[in-house]
Amino acid sequence: MQNVDLIEKFDIGQEEIFNTKIIAWLLNPKENHNYGSAFLEDFLYLINEKADLSKDITVETGHNMGYFGKIDILIDTKKTIYAIKCGNMKDFNDFENIFLYKDYLTDCLKKNKKVTVIYVGVTPTGIDDCIGIDKSIKMIGYSEIAEILPDNLDDDNQQIIDYYSNIIQEKSAQCVCPTCDNEYITKWKELHKYGKIVRKLAKHFNLNFNYKIFTSKVRRYFIHEQNGLFLLFNYEDNCLYVQIRLFNMDSEVFSEIVKQAENIGLSTTIKGSKGLFQEVAIPDIDANSFDKVTDTIKQSNIINNFYKLINKYDRK
Repeated sequence: MQNVDLIEKFDIGQEEIFNTKIIAWLLNPKENHNYGSAFLEDFLYLINEKADLSKDITVETGHNMGYFGKIDILIDTKKTIYAIKCGNMKDFNDFENIFLYKDYLTDCLKKNKKVTVIYVGVTPTGIDDCIGIDKSIKMIGYSEIAEILPDNLDDDNQQIIDYYSNIIQEKSAQCVCPTCDNEYITKWKELHKYGKIVRKLAKHFNLNFNYKIFTSKVRRYFIHEQNGLFLLFNYEDNCLYVQIRLFNMDSEVFSEIVKQAENIGLSTTIKGSKGLFQEVAIPDIDANSFDKVTDTIKQSNIINNFYKLINKYDRK
C-alpha cells in the first residue's frame, strides 16, 4: 500500500483501528466511496434485517459510553440503532463485550428505538447457542464481510478494499476457531438472567445506575459509582455478591475513606490499594430470586451504608 493519504486516513499498520475504520467507511452512505448504501444493505442482509433508508442515517465511530468505554461503530437509523463490535481477527477473546453495548443502549441512551448489537469477528462453533439467549444480538464473520466487499470502485478506493480483502483472507487462514462447550454456554445463559435481576434491582432501590460492566468468561459486574466509591454487584457461581468497594485511590484519600468507614461501623478489608467495606453474599440466584435478593439487601443495610459513606467523604 503506497498511497500516503489512504494510509493516514485509515491508520493502515494499526490493524484493529484500520479494521473498524474501513468497515465504518463502507457502512456510511455519505462517504466518498461512491458505493452509496449498497454495503450497508448487504451488511444488514447478513443478519436478515433491512434498514429504512428514507431518512438520514448517521454512522459514528468511537461513541463514548462513559463508564462503559466506547462503541466501535454506532449506526442510527429511523427505527433502529445498530451497535457494532469489531472483534480482532486472531482469536475469540472479546466477544463478551457485546453485552455491554446492549445494556448501555437499552438502559442509558434511551432513544426509544429498536436496538441491535452486531459482533463482527471470528465465529467459534457453538456460539449461536450463546447468542440465542438474546435475539437482539447478531454475529457476522469476517469471511462474510469479504464476500460483500465492493469490487468496482475507483482506483484509489478499490486499492484500499483489495488490501483489506487480502488481510481478511490471510488472517482467516491463520485462525483456528475455538469451540464454546456446553458449560460455557450454560454459564452465559445464567449471566443473561442475572443481568435482568440487577437492572430490576437498580430501579427498585432508585440507584442512578451509571454502571460499568466487566465480563470475563463466566463473571459479570455491575457497578454504581459515586464520589470515588463503588456499589458493586458481582455474579459468580450462581451467587450474587453485593459489595461496597474502593479501587485504586492514592494513599491519602484511601486512608481518609477507611477512617470514615470505621466511624459508621464498617470494618475494612484492605488488599493493596483496594478496600472492601461490606459484602453481602446471596446464593442460589435464579429468575425467581428478586424478592429474596431485595429482602436480603434491605436486611443487610448495605445500600444505606454506601450512601452514608459517600456523604461522609465527598471527593473533590
